[in-house]
Amino acid sequence: SPTVLNAQFTIPGSASPGLWDVNVNTLVLSSGFTVVEAIPAILSMSPSSANQGTSFTGTVTGQYTSWSGTPSVYLSYSGNPDEIITGTNVVVTNSTHLNADFAIPSDASPGNYTVHVDALQLTDVFTVIEVVPGITFMEPNFAHQGDSVNGTIHGQNTSWTGTPSVSLSYFSNP
Repeated sequence: SPTVLNAQFTIPGSASPGLWDVNVNTLVLSSGFTVVEAIPAILSMSPSSANQGTSFTGTVTGQYTSWSGTPSVYLSYSGNPDEIITGTNVVVTNSTHLNADFAIPSDASPGNYTVHVDALQLTDVFTVIEVVPGITFMEPNFAHQGDSVNGTIHGQNTSWTGTPSVSLSYFSNP
């Protein structure tokens, strides 16, 4: 219309943050537009949790980042920042997304971890879940008095090696 027009602007990444004048022919609106500094940040990590002793490929999403090459990627435990889990096989898929492989040690501290990509970090975005070992069942699960039995014991989240100590103990219901 005679008093309204639409215009498309592409703000260069190198544009100075601050106030800018709006110009139409010889008319000027002084300080009519603001360029806001685009501060690089990590927005998220997926997945957001994993069990002790597992491996996974994680995706880190950034904003206003310019990731390229092979950035340094790792997780640090919030309770002890010196406890780290290093990302390997880092692949930058575009300037704001990357993938990295993580192997969570079976003795990793359970709890919250911070993700780091070079100098950027996002606090408490990942959780290591404690895995509790246990016996799930035994087969056979009975024998008659005086019998000898070869049993197979099934566990979950165990790391049995060698010759573990195995026994039966009488269960007395309180």
